[in-house]
Amino acid sequence: MAAFASLVDLDLPENPGKYLAVRTGVSQSGSLLIEINNPTPRDVTDLVLALQYPDTSGQWRQFEKPLQGPIRAGQKQILDLGIAVNPAQAGQVRGGVVAARIVR
Repeated sequence: MAAFASLVDLDLPENPGKYLAVRTGVSQSGSLLIEINNPTPRDVTDLVLALQYPDTSGQWRQFEKPLQGPIRAGQKQILDLGIAVNPAQAGQVRGGVVAARIVR
């Protein structure tokens, strides 16, 4: 476990998408939900998500969203981004973590 923690310390800031998993979904009200899973032994903060999604008219949009607060080691966080998406195309939403910092 110590070796993995050391690897995370070195590599996560350069390759956060390799360690922090993102799943997407749609709420009952039709807005974009993001689940971020931190399976590492380190708390992380200063995350930035990059997302591509179809809006309600089917047009593709993309943006980066900085996130507030830490995600604790071994924890998941679900966020409602308040962005309306086309439910028929919700499975096509793509996203990942493009920046993160380990909490010291």
